[in-house]
Amino acid sequence: IITVPLIMVYYSESVAAGTDKQANIWLMMMIGFFINAPYALITTAVSADLGSHKSVRDDDQVLATVTGIIDGTGSLGAVLQGAIIGGISTSSWKTVFQFLMLAEGLAACIMLPLVWKDLKKRFQEEAH
Repeated sequence: IITVPLIMVYYSESVAAGTDKQANIWLMMMIGFFINAPYALITTAVSADLGSHKSVRDDDQVLATVTGIIDGTGSLGAVLQGAIIGGISTSSWKTVFQFLMLAEGLAACIMLPLVWKDLKKRFQEEAH
């Protein structure tokens, strides 16, 4: 959710306005952190969650396969995103940044029901 405003600021301040190098570096670092950190946490949490499931607990090979599929799906998404951005960057960089904001917003919308469900479960556990 934080990434979309950061991308907007990055485009308006760095790409469009040509801001100094240090501001560009800091904005890029913040955007990278807010994109990669959730990805790393999600893939790790899903793998750990699957590792504790009774159907996979005793079979390391199945767990490794599932973990590889999860990580491979993320890599495939990065490849597709690169191809899409390469295609739309020929029209304008503004379109590229709009696409990135759309993708981040869509990802946040997809994750919100899962986050809500998890928070609800945690608050119910604390109440009892």
